[in-house]
Amino acid sequence: MAPDSPLDPCWQTVGLGGDASCPQLPAHGHCHNCPKHAAAASVLLNRPAPAGYLEEWTGHVARRGAFSGLSAEAGAGAEGAAALSVVIFRLGTEWLALPSRLLEEVTEMRRVHSLPRRRSNVVLGVVNIHGGLLICVSLAILLGLAPGPPPTDRRAELQRRMLVIGRDSGRFVFPAEEVHGIQRVPADSLRPAPATVARAASSYTRHVLPWQGRSVGHLDAELLLDGLNRSIA
Repeated sequence: MAPDSPLDPCWQTVGLGGDASCPQLPAHGHCHNCPKHAAAASVLLNRPAPAGYLEEWTGHVARRGAFSGLSAEAGAGAEGAAALSVVIFRLGTEWLALPSRLLEEVTEMRRVHSLPRRRSNVVLGVVNIHGGLLICVSLAILLGLAPGPPPTDRRAELQRRMLVIGRDSGRFVFPAEEVHGIQRVPADSLRPAPATVARAASSYTRHVLPWQGRSVGHLDAELLLDGLNRSIA
């Protein structure tokens, strides 16, 4: 695609930013994984910088230095209220959220290769991701959540995805019944997790956030990774 080609921001109309009616969405799981989205990003990155662009952003970065003490995840600024970037997904009947900085990739369901003499039932096996083997875990078992019913139709099966999460302390992949993608939510909308949260899940759930009429459990990223690392030790 040439740098001066017109953009077609279909992700804002038929993608996750619109009505999610794109026929390619089930195959890719997220607009970010679609080749059309990547091609549009290439157009934007390769276009010439407009006049005054570098000077404007030099000043912007200098002004942002005054806010270096604020949380990068919250994205707080003088222009508006703080917002959290989270990825929202479903395990069984429970909707959960993780900080988007922990997410590496959302991919289609893949074969899980079993491991002999597993010490923990949290570990399901290993999965091939781009030629490398990652430990596949059950977040539902770690959180003590009741398993959801098996998919009963084609649509439910197509909604299932695997999420790759982690950082230097470890990378994992886990299956989810549904992934709604990355959302930005006001930080002040978070509320303490209620006492009705499952006992195991309460160890990892610090807050709940409202989303589309649901209460979504906001998981603590550091505690979750620590729990997963302990489960494979």
